[in-house]
Amino acid sequence: MASGAGELARVFTEGKARPERWAEVLALTCGRLGPGGADGLVRRITQEGNTALLLRVVADAEGISAETVRGTLKLELGWEMEQLQARQKVIEEIPALVKDLAVAVGLLEQVAKSTTCGHDLFWVREVLRRIERGEVAGGVLDGSVEDAKRAAKGAADNVLSHLDAGKRAELLALLKPWWREIPAGSFDMGSNEYADEKPIHRVTFTSGFQMLGVPVTWAMYRLFDPGHDAARSNFGGKLPPEAQDEVPVYNVSWFASVMFAEWVGARLPLEPEWEYACRAGTKTRFWSGDTDEDLARVGWTDALRPRRQRPRAPPPRRAEAEERLGPPRRSRQRVGVVRRRLRRRSLRRPRRRPDRRPSALDLRRRQDLADVGRICRPWRAARPARRLLGRRARGRALRVPGQDTPSGTDRDLGFRLLLSPPERP
Repeated sequence: MASGAGELARVFTEGKARPERWAEVLALTCGRLGPGGADGLVRRITQEGNTALLLRVVADAEGISAETVRGTLKLELGWEMEQLQARQKVIEEIPALVKDLAVAVGLLEQVAKSTTCGHDLFWVREVLRRIERGEVAGGVLDGSVEDAKRAAKGAADNVLSHLDAGKRAELLALLKPWWREIPAGSFDMGSNEYADEKPIHRVTFTSGFQMLGVPVTWAMYRLFDPGHDAARSNFGGKLPPEAQDEVPVYNVSWFASVMFAEWVGARLPLEPEWEYACRAGTKTRFWSGDTDEDLARVGWTDALRPRRQRPRAPPPRRAEAEERLGPPRRSRQRVGVVRRRLRRRSLRRPRRRPDRRPSALDLRRRQDLADVGRICRPWRAARPARRLLGRRARGRALRVPGQDTPSGTDRDLGFRLLLSPPERP
C-alpha cells in the first residue's frame, strides 16, 4: 500500500516536467480501475494542481463519469442563456487551454459523451470543425497536425453517436403522424404596409416539403435531452411540470433546436417556407380574412388581452388551421432568418428599447453558421409577414432585450421541423 502510494507520488512529481509521458499511463490506469476508481484517480490528480497532466488524462481516459468531465472543465449545468454561453466559452477555449490539438480533440470528445444538451453538442462540433479546417492555432506533441485534423473530422461527424438509438427510433415514430404535406407552388411574400417588408416579391417552390403540424413537445424533446426537463416552469402553479408532456418544449436555444432537428433527419424551416405554409394559399390581409374580427377568430393578440391580466382561456381555434398545420399552441416558433432585433414586453416589465447587440444574422455571418430561426406564434405568420396579422397582433412577438441571439432561451419560444428541403427560391 505504501509502495503504491510512493509510486503514484513519483508519477505526479515527474508528471509536472513531462505530463505527456505520464498522462497515457494514468489514462490506462483509469480504464482498469473502472468508473468509481477512475473518478477517484482524477480527483487525486486534481488535488496535485497539475492542470496539464489532468487535462491530458481526462482526454484519453475511459471509465470516468460525466460529472467528473464537467467538474474538470468547470462546465456549470443550466439552461439559461448566461449558463449556456459560459459553457460555450469554455468549449471554445479548450484548444488554447491545452495547447495541443490532439489533446483538444480528445477533450472535446469527452465533453460530447458527457452531455445530451444540444447547445453544448453544437459547440463541441463547431470547435472540432474549426480544428479540421485549420482555423485553430496549435501543434501536436505526439503525431502530426494532419492526424489531429482527421481525428477532429471523425469526432465532429459522430458528435451525436452516443445518444440512444432506441430513443431516436421512438421519437421518429412519435413524429410520423404529425408531418403535413406542403405542396409546391408560389405566393407573394412581403407587403407595402411596412418599410422593412417591401417590396412584395414572388417566391416559388418547385417541389413540396413536409412540415411538422405541431411544435416539438416536451415528450418529444425528452427523448433527445432528458436533462432538459429541469428547464420546465410551473407558471406560478397554474401548470405543473409533470402535466406538460404535450406542451411545446421551451427554454431551448437555437443551437439546441438545430441539433435536435439534425438528430431526426430534419431541419428548421426558413422564413419563406414558414410563411408559405402558414398562409395556406390565402391572399387576404390575414390568412383568416381581412378584418380584425377574422383575426380574433383564430388567434390571441394584444388587442384582445385585458391590461395587466393574463388570458384565462386558450385562444379560439379554427378547423382550417388545424387541418393545415395542426392545432395552435401557445408558443412562438423558431423559423426562417432573423433580419432585425425584436423585443418583447414582459407582463411584469415596462416596455423598453431593444438593445444594440448584433443580430442573429450578423452572428451567422461572423461564425459561418446555418440560417438562424425567427420567432412567431404558431397561429401567426413570421415577420415580415405582418400583414397576415396586423399591427396590433405584434405585441407578443417582441422579445426581452438580449434574448434575440441564437443562445437565447424563452418559455414562450418553441419550434417546428421541416423535411425535404426545397430548392432555393
